[in-house]
Amino acid sequence: LRIDPAEYETAVARSRAQVRAVDAQLTELGLEEESLRARLSLERRNLSLLERERRRNLALVRDGSISETIMEQVEREVLRQELQVTTMNNSLAVVPARREQLNAQLEQSRANLRDGMRRLAQTEIRAPFDGRVAMAGLELARAVRVGEQLLELHGLERAEVEAGISINKMINLLPPRDGSLADGAPDMGAIIDGLGVSARVRLRDTEPPLTW
Repeated sequence: LRIDPAEYETAVARSRAQVRAVDAQLTELGLEEESLRARLSLERRNLSLLERERRRNLALVRDGSISETIMEQVEREVLRQELQVTTMNNSLAVVPARREQLNAQLEQSRANLRDGMRRLAQTEIRAPFDGRVAMAGLELARAVRVGEQLLELHGLERAEVEAGISINKMINLLPPRDGSLADGAPDMGAIIDGLGVSARVRLRDTEPPLTW
């Protein structure tokens, strides 16, 4: 039996897209982290140069070689560079938390994908054994509810057949032996055990024919 899989296929496609989107965000985050580290290295070098320039200018100010205005400009440049370095350090500090959040989203998306694949697989219903349909109340395009009986199957590996045979005929089936069962009541257990015969039963009006 098949259930319309369109809804479940859409859910699987949506979950796969979510997985790809989170994977892309993780890749982007990794590249962003590399870029931040490279820029931070450059900004630190710039800060180091500005601090050395400030120290030189402090000496020049004490000697009277430059004005206080020039020194204030240098100080502002140093502060601006320190702020830049601090900002980039803060950006790097939140990268692990962002990565952990994305990994959690990726795990959830993969779980949704697994669940969607499981539900999609359940749209095809296969009997666990070869059987003959004994009852089927299904029609094409009919909606079914959870827990509803779809059909009834009878297994084909063995069948129980009632056969009536008279005692006299059963006695005739027994191999010759000493004594006669005609004297007194027949021992049914001995009769059944002593038959040693087999039977072949064919179910009529089936294609292919069923035989036990």
